[in-house]
Amino acid sequence: MPNSSATAFSLSPLHTIWRQLYPFLLALGFFVSSIWQWRLAQADSIRRNPTPERVEAAISLDPLNAYGYTLRAELQQQRGPNSSSAWSTAAQKAPRDPEVWIRSALEAEAQHNPAQAEKLLLHAATLSKTWLPRWSLANFYARHDNQQSALEWARYCAQRSSGDLRPLFQLIESAGIPPSELPPRFLPKNRAVLLAYLQYRSSHPDHSSLESIASQLLELIPEHPPGWPGLDSDPLSFAFNRRFPMLAEERKALLSVLDRLLASRLGRRASVFLNLLSQTQTLKASPFNPSQLITNSKFAAIPELNPFDWQLFTGADVAIDIDARQSLATVSLSGSQPESLALLSQVLFIPKQKSYRFEARSSCKACPSPSGFQWQFTNFGSTAPILLQPFLTPIVKTSDFSLQQFNLTATAEDRLWLLTLRYSRPTGVTRQPQSLQISSVELVEEP
Repeated sequence: MPNSSATAFSLSPLHTIWRQLYPFLLALGFFVSSIWQWRLAQADSIRRNPTPERVEAAISLDPLNAYGYTLRAELQQQRGPNSSSAWSTAAQKAPRDPEVWIRSALEAEAQHNPAQAEKLLLHAATLSKTWLPRWSLANFYARHDNQQSALEWARYCAQRSSGDLRPLFQLIESAGIPPSELPPRFLPKNRAVLLAYLQYRSSHPDHSSLESIASQLLELIPEHPPGWPGLDSDPLSFAFNRRFPMLAEERKALLSVLDRLLASRLGRRASVFLNLLSQTQTLKASPFNPSQLITNSKFAAIPELNPFDWQLFTGADVAIDIDARQSLATVSLSGSQPESLALLSQVLFIPKQKSYRFEARSSCKACPSPSGFQWQFTNFGSTAPILLQPFLTPIVKTSDFSLQQFNLTATAEDRLWLLTLRYSRPTGVTRQPQSLQISSVELVEEP
């Protein structure tokens, strides 16, 4: 058996040598690491202010950094007509970077080599399933009049979309796709994307498709979660049937459709869309009823931000209180109010060939005589009163609720009117504090 003490004695010289070399090796490693870190820092500093010479210096200092080759290609592209070789080298140095391949493809296209450009773009799309490669392909095919492929890649874009999607919508519509057909054919069933398209079409002169797009958005609420594609899945859907309420931005966009229809004096379409908003509980208002046209006629609810509901015009000298429990509206003037002002208003769609009777019940106990309060009909969008009878019977001072009436005869066309309660200081009467209570305002269909 070997002597253990002899073995220990034979290893001790190696151990001694290692102990002597270890500090030197450690210092050498530290020195080499410091030199390499200095080279990387120098290269990074040079890349911050690139010039052709500085970029070449950065590449020599840090040859493994692919960004240096990208900078070289960018500078060559700025200086000369052909930087294809530089972009090809940059793509080889960054084989997994789709943006470099896209830039290389654009340079190939600029050099009138569309086949090579298409090949490079398709390769970039295999590297990344994100927006940019797909959008680059959609635009490439659109530029080369390949409408079918452009629309196909536009549809892929929508599946990874976010942010400003107006260019995407414009590209699809430029191919002749009608707005009403665009969502089901090219857009995912996603609330954020449909909201973006509704907002886009709301700012467009052609409003023919607004209700269709809004209806498709409403179909997704509240079952589908909000969020852009890829971020709109519910991880707990396997266990819970959760509901996701309407967002404030979605509600604002839907109400803007109603405003747009009214601004275009499309009263019948606006009334149909109002019914849709009511049925989906976007608005609490009752559906449009041709037998009783005035919404919230007995002030049984606080008015909503809905043009078919009461609009209140308050200020420093005007207070309007809606008491839903008492079904009462109270208008109070301080005595320093303007000479003439609107207090309440509501848009009315009056169908053709129907006659109505206007009835308003109000009380003005502490009012001068005449009170200055009066109901007024005007064409919606106009300040001129209806010519056949400029004003309804003025509201007079009473100790109890009195009735104001007015008959609206049938016409051959639909009418879009604005009903307004106004105050105008009567001639010879000084302004003073006064209060008007209104219990009901109705427009009832005559048999």
